[in-house]
Amino acid sequence: MVEVRRIRVDEAALVRDLVRGAAKQLAQRYPEDRIGISERGLSNLETQFRLGAVHGDEMTLVALDGADIVGFICGWVTRGRATPGVLGEIDWLWARPGPTRDSLERRLAEAAIRWLREVGAGPVFVMQDARHLNWEPWESLGFEADVIRFSRYE
Repeated sequence: MVEVRRIRVDEAALVRDLVRGAAKQLAQRYPEDRIGISERGLSNLETQFRLGAVHGDEMTLVALDGADIVGFICGWVTRGRATPGVLGEIDWLWARPGPTRDSLERRLAEAAIRWLREVGAGPVFVMQDARHLNWEPWESLGFEADVIRFSRYE
């Protein structure tokens, strides 16, 4: 049985390796997008995963099948600077490809939403790649597309 729980600090490097593999998979699936991630980027994410183990406003959850990490999700809360309120954001949902991938991603998403609500988040947002939208599990969990975010990279 797969267990979903908060990451331990010593597992951050393992999740970093999963991101490296996920980036390679996406690069093969969408060669026109020139997807890649640098070692510096991976290092920054590993730091995020470590924070997700201990920080009150950051979380990284992992799905374990025995001792193997087979999925993960990250999220954080943002507290209003000038106005009251707390919002939650979810990022980096990934599960190992296979027949149980969809149900595992849903379990991770549900656990992340629960965690965000427990730390006070009202609205919860999930960003998606505009060219390769992944509607599930988000739509079936009550999320709806409502914002377009424009980005500019130098």
